[in-house]
Amino acid sequence: MWLAPHLASLLFSLSGSPQPPAAAASSRTRRVSLQWPLPSEYGKREEGMRFLGWYLKIAAGGATIGAAMELFMIHTGFYEKVTVLESEKRAWESSPEAQAMREALNPWQKHDEQEER
Repeated sequence: MWLAPHLASLLFSLSGSPQPPAAAASSRTRRVSLQWPLPSEYGKREEGMRFLGWYLKIAAGGATIGAAMELFMIHTGFYEKVTVLESEKRAWESSPEAQAMREALNPWQKHDEQEER
């Protein structure tokens, strides 16, 4: 009976994985304080891979939300409305009325051009 916990810890040490919490908490394995993994090392993993699952969940959630937003914009005709508004804006900006308004709002424009000559 006393051999089973030691064999389990030996198998876990050979496989490279930490002991399960039940085996680490048993009274027989507590007596041997220098078994692998040491209590200070238990539960440590490579730092880069520690939160990989959370990163993947966040990435998948963000991609899902972004795809839902795109589908909503396509379904509601958002891109067609924006295209029309943008073309109207460009047409107005190239009109003589807009040119006169730009000149009225920037009185120093001609002054700057004369200084450059």
